[in-house]
Amino acid sequence: MLKIKPTFLEENGKAKFVVFSMKDYAAIKEALEDSEDARIIDEARRRGAGKPRIPQEQIMREFGLKPAGKKRKA
Repeated sequence: MLKIKPTFLEENGKAKFVVFSMKDYAAIKEALEDSEDARIIDEARRRGAGKPRIPQEQIMREFGLKPAGKKRKA
């Protein structure tokens, strides 16, 4: 859960702007990006529901990739 400390700036007695620290701004931005990533993943899963899946190992082989932690020979 985000714990932010906003400062509200008023104009004519009504809240008009919100100011955050850079730390809070970065946390909010990251949370929004994570939320968007989750939405994209959920949508992809819905579109692919019931369709055959390609194993990760097969994709790695086809693209000449090595599993994380292993170095590729030069």
